[in-house]
Amino acid sequence: MDVFWVEAWVMPMRGRLFSLCVLSLSLTLVGCNPSGGGARESTTYGVGNAVAVQGHGLPGNGIDGNGEGTGGSRVSSAFGWYFVPLASTIGPNEAIAGLSVNGDRLELLIRTDSVDDNGNVTFSKVWHRAWFDPETATLTKEPDTPARSQQTYDGSVSLQFPMTFPDHFQPQTVAVEIDGKPAAKWPDAIPMYGSAANPSGSTPGDLDNRILGQVGDWIWVALKGPQYPPLYPNQGPLLWGFRRWDRLVAFDVRTGDAVQYAIPASYSRYVWMVSSGADLVVPTFARDGDHVWVAVGEWIGCFPADPMVSAGAGTVTQGGSPVLHGPEDAYVRSQAQQMMAELSAKQREIADCLASYWDTAVGAHVPGIPSFDAYSAGQRAAWNLETVIYNHGVLPPDLVWAMEFPLPEDDPLVRQRTMIERTVLSLVQSPLNLDAMGVVTKPPQAVVQEFHGKPPVTLPGYEIRNNAYWPKG
Repeated sequence: MDVFWVEAWVMPMRGRLFSLCVLSLSLTLVGCNPSGGGARESTTYGVGNAVAVQGHGLPGNGIDGNGEGTGGSRVSSAFGWYFVPLASTIGPNEAIAGLSVNGDRLELLIRTDSVDDNGNVTFSKVWHRAWFDPETATLTKEPDTPARSQQTYDGSVSLQFPMTFPDHFQPQTVAVEIDGKPAAKWPDAIPMYGSAANPSGSTPGDLDNRILGQVGDWIWVALKGPQYPPLYPNQGPLLWGFRRWDRLVAFDVRTGDAVQYAIPASYSRYVWMVSSGADLVVPTFARDGDHVWVAVGEWIGCFPADPMVSAGAGTVTQGGSPVLHGPEDAYVRSQAQQMMAELSAKQREIADCLASYWDTAVGAHVPGIPSFDAYSAGQRAAWNLETVIYNHGVLPPDLVWAMEFPLPEDDPLVRQRTMIERTVLSLVQSPLNLDAMGVVTKPPQAVVQEFHGKPPVTLPGYEIRNNAYWPKG
């Protein structure tokens, strides 16, 4: 099976498994602001859940290389988005990786991997197959199939990006070409962003923007966003790995007309880890007569193959992309609870680590607080000790997933989450954490002198006694 590795979040103290941490440099829009920006995405639970869209297309699913098909649509549906119940039908670590029209149903290829409690991923040798009925939003599992590389668009149209990084999360410049010759200008009103990768490979723009398929002069392009990280401009060290596929654009390569749709956010931690920057799973595309289908994460969208824009050349239109079948409330709530548990665990982990580091430096022996030697020897692990945080400006992908999880604005969890993530970002940027990471090696006496013998930060779950950290309770 071919895989595309971007920045790997390596936790050597946890063994030889990898937890994917991608460097997503730019962000596009989130929520209902299709021109970009840094607002955190919010949503509502259940059917009627409308969020931002983005698409991606692949040929080779029963159509030719340009996504062409003939005749009327065979799968009955309305235009909009359908949630696919992957978790309840198959399991928690699933993402749609292939889509084709077969008779009056949609056939799905579903990637699956193993993910442990620490977010470490091991790749599966088999993927799942299933039938999806949009009208009833039901999924029927079929026998498994060997894992494979995803099919991608290989037509005559290409997007050309500069090799240089965009500064300060700014949009990328892009040129659309047909067989190497200039096509219509991409509209400035639909910004594209760029991502970092380590080791470097494609241009920054290639990681966040993909042509999925083509119908006549219309190409269907998936874009990532938002432009800015969560809590921007107070995002701390986080520079990459915070974008998801959030917009789908139909673009006429002759006239420059464009129709932009919003892509709903997936709730699954696994979907985030394999698609938020690493592009291990990318959106997939199929044409069915006068319809096109786009699958992204846990969602499948149906749109007109010819958007039939009647305005003048270069016009940008916001297309309707309602959620026609949303997820069950119980599923969304369970994922939200998992998100909060993950965020709380990350806060506990960094607090425990820094308490151990300080108490060891001052020579305090506090019950329940291990010596920091356990961390140095690899007997205990802490995500905040990974130098990749400052070397590459990334955070663990499961932490970023929790920070980006779509919550309704009036959900009580919003305030709780904001408090925890602000605490976590403050601690990871603290001078005490830099000392614990060993950016500059210091003996314990130098650490104590640096902070005048006083614990320098407030740690959640701890109180200060005799200049040492003690667990509360």
